[in-house]
Amino acid sequence: MIRRVLFACAFCLSAASLASACGSDDGKKTSPDRLPPGGDGGQGIAGETNVGNAPSGGSGGSGGSAGSGAELGGAGGDAAEPGGAGGVPPTGSAGEPPVGGVGGVGGEGNEGGAGGSGGEAPTGNVLYATFGTKLVWLEPDTGKLHEVGDMRSAAGDVTYSEVLLAYGNVPGEARIITPRYDSTANRPPPELGKLDLCTGVVSELTPLTRVPTAPTAIEGLARHPNGTWYIATGTYPAGVMQNISDKLGTLNAATSVVTDLAGMVDTLQNDIDAMTFVGTTMYAMDVSTGTSQIELVTANLTTGAVTSLATEASASAAATPLRLAYDGTRSKAYSWRQSDRNLLELSLVNGAVTPIAETHGINVYPGESVQGFTSAPVCP
Repeated sequence: MIRRVLFACAFCLSAASLASACGSDDGKKTSPDRLPPGGDGGQGIAGETNVGNAPSGGSGGSGGSAGSGAELGGAGGDAAEPGGAGGVPPTGSAGEPPVGGVGGVGGEGNEGGAGGSGGEAPTGNVLYATFGTKLVWLEPDTGKLHEVGDMRSAAGDVTYSEVLLAYGNVPGEARIITPRYDSTANRPPPELGKLDLCTGVVSELTPLTRVPTAPTAIEGLARHPNGTWYIATGTYPAGVMQNISDKLGTLNAATSVVTDLAGMVDTLQNDIDAMTFVGTTMYAMDVSTGTSQIELVTANLTTGAVTSLATEASASAAATPLRLAYDGTRSKAYSWRQSDRNLLELSLVNGAVTPIAETHGINVYPGESVQGFTSAPVCP
């Protein structure tokens, strides 16, 4: 949950030492939507950047560190099974079943980064994601991962993790909020800025404000086709660990001012952990790793109230889908899970998932869970 990491710091604290449980005032949130390293349960928080240094283990391994634009080996071998969750039909029918994906680049790349030039860009959008301080993009059809590099300041002296990403229809750029959570008094408030998807450079960070109190938890950000930004936020007293975003609102991207809508979020945990637009309809997801479930909803953009579409259970906390992004060039929604580090196609009809492929090996980004996740054209 630490947002900034100074390169010059000389000591490390393990991410496990930062793990903690989160509960809501209404008792619904039994754990955050992040998972402990390598586990499939419990209430620890994973995907955290170590205090005062880069993430433990880096992106290297037995395959060596991956350079800018590198491709990281995933699990080779079998292709994903055809068929599955189905698309996102505007009429509410089951839609066309997805075509099974192809396993990622195999071999010993499973144990570390493999240098490379990246090859040809895929057709249509790609999925930008973050693991610790690393920005990557994923090929939606195969799950193949390409590393951009650290999310960092222009001077290179600060890196960023615990981020929220959303594409804003500007080629090569995404909106970034960091940190997603401001749960302790010694952390800075969440800030809105811009992320260069080609280089990982973060710029124009400005603290988010709201009347009467600034948000301290921000888990959803999405842009309506008319240009309006929507945001899911929560506010709790300084020092209180409550990672719940129970209010929908609008965001003025020029001033970083949040304006709440009238309604409250009513889901499994009264919480929105991810959201995306399909046309003019907002889809949102509450991720409850404590019960190994997700709840899929649509939102009323006038009142902020939500309508439940489906509740889907997973085999374990680690198998629970964590994020949500919609690719309009493929008419498909995507997610990711930590249990097998698989990119998933997710049905917006019933919440069912179809695994596509492993995105990276177990020793690449060790202990890190996906944070930022958005669909965008590949960097020009």
